[in-house]
Amino acid sequence: EDSWGQQVTTPHHKTSSISRKKEYSLLTKCVAEFLGDLTFVYVGTMQAHLFPFADGILHAAFAHGLTIFILVTAFGHISGGHFNPAVSWAIAGAGKMPIWHLPFYVASQLFGGFCGAMLTASILTQTQLSECSAGATLVSPGTQWWQGLIAETVVTFFLVHTILISAADTDTVTLAPLAIGLTLSIDILST
Repeated sequence: EDSWGQQVTTPHHKTSSISRKKEYSLLTKCVAEFLGDLTFVYVGTMQAHLFPFADGILHAAFAHGLTIFILVTAFGHISGGHFNPAVSWAIAGAGKMPIWHLPFYVASQLFGGFCGAMLTASILTQTQLSECSAGATLVSPGTQWWQGLIAETVVTFFLVHTILISAADTDTVTLAPLAIGLTLSIDILST
């Protein structure tokens, strides 16, 4: 109460339905992961069609980073917004998710990615898909496969590390989706 006897509420004491943490079923979490991966792969492959190869690196970084920012903001409170098996493995390994959820998350993510790619393939012609390598991540000419593997491992570490320190330990970090999206953009620009 304030000095006038009025009840005072602060942002930390709100009881609206938005501020209450709801527990979602595993099925709902898996649907969120499926939809997130479907969207992520669809946006990534369609932008690759519009801006193929090296000329489109800024577009790819922006499209992927912005998409992950939006998806983590939209679905993060439901499933954690992993959208990547490496992230799910790390979250489970850190004890932030029951280990038995892991195969369901990974299956949902892979199937969502597959459906996103199939959606793109149903829209573009075979020639259009070939011109952009169907949005696949490829190593640069003159780069050995093992160099690409090391580079991808390093940037995956950066992404997972950012997620673990910005989002996995707290429900109050509101900038986590932005940090995750920017990390993904930087990862794309650096590889």
